[in-house]
Amino acid sequence: MSLFKNPFKIIVNDKYIPYYCICNYKYVLDIPGFRPWSVRLIELYMSKSLPIRILFHNSQWGEEKWIQFYENMFPKNESYVGLEYNIDYEKKISEKNINYIRSQCLLIFDFFNKNSKLYNKITTDNFKKCEVLKEDHIYYYMYNILMGYNSILKK
Repeated sequence: MSLFKNPFKIIVNDKYIPYYCICNYKYVLDIPGFRPWSVRLIELYMSKSLPIRILFHNSQWGEEKWIQFYENMFPKNESYVGLEYNIDYEKKISEKNINYIRSQCLLIFDFFNKNSKLYNKITTDNFKKCEVLKEDHIYYYMYNILMGYNSILKK
């Protein structure tokens, strides 16, 4: 994806760029990291940019899409635009699939450039939701996960 031409600027190198620089962009891609998911979504919401989220999963392995605990606060198409692909991500992604992903990103880019009110509503709502997410919410989530594991282990 780093070979994409404008309007994309994807830099994949060893040069360190501070993370807060994402705030300089109107759109940000939330692309997979080492595995087919990303854990950067909440930071992207706080940037006041619109995330275009690209998720991979492999249904042949029984996988489903990666969901983070706070995602119910941020429904797809109300908080971000999500592109989901069922592929074998252990293999090199074909040029055809990369071009398809690029074309989908361009459609999203064009749509929101023509719908600035919707763009502003989504990015403002995302930021406000991030402001109300507190440590207590995280503790509640962690407590319930640990209690769930505990009940499984007791069986």
